[in-house]
Amino acid sequence: IKVSAIQCGSATLNKEENLKNNIELLDQAAEEKPDFIVFSELSTTPYWCVPRYMEKSFEWAETIPGSTTSRLAEKAKRYKCHIIATLFEKEAINGEYYNSAVVIGPNGSIVLGKLPDGREINSYRKTHIPYLPSFLDERPYFKPGLGFPVFETDKATVGILICYDRLFPEAWRTMALRGAEIVFQPSCVPAWWKKEEKFVPVAR
Repeated sequence: IKVSAIQCGSATLNKEENLKNNIELLDQAAEEKPDFIVFSELSTTPYWCVPRYMEKSFEWAETIPGSTTSRLAEKAKRYKCHIIATLFEKEAINGEYYNSAVVIGPNGSIVLGKLPDGREINSYRKTHIPYLPSFLDERPYFKPGLGFPVFETDKATVGILICYDRLFPEAWRTMALRGAEIVFQPSCVPAWWKKEEKFVPVAR
């Protein structure tokens, strides 16, 4: 199995510009013919979840499937690889918001994950939502996900955890017991910020 991990760097406030940059990096990564290309957490937006409520961020949320997954699906089909895409999700029916990751298969379709109770879901939604006083707070933005799905691909059975999830051993154990051979773990780690800045530069 060959995996290419794309470190997107500090994103701009323009989601379209960020996605364009991500696609350029994807095109470069695809030259190595990987089986999986994995993006960092919230790859189309800045990481904004500091202890200041920012209404603007909700403009960045999108449905799954949506514009980002559709464009990345074209690339997955072109390069015959799997793409782990990350984004700020707005659930289409109930309008809930999630920090999500999607598995796109080499045929361009979204790979459905199976939850422990048998339900199918089209994304992994971050389960552990951090609140770290004076540092960051994701609670105003993201609802916890439904659990830990596994995704069957033609290369391996995979699971996904997002950033803060990594600190909870039972999450890894749950997916391993359910057959996950690889667990991808996209992250976006806040590096520093200044009080006068509206959004946070990050190291991914």
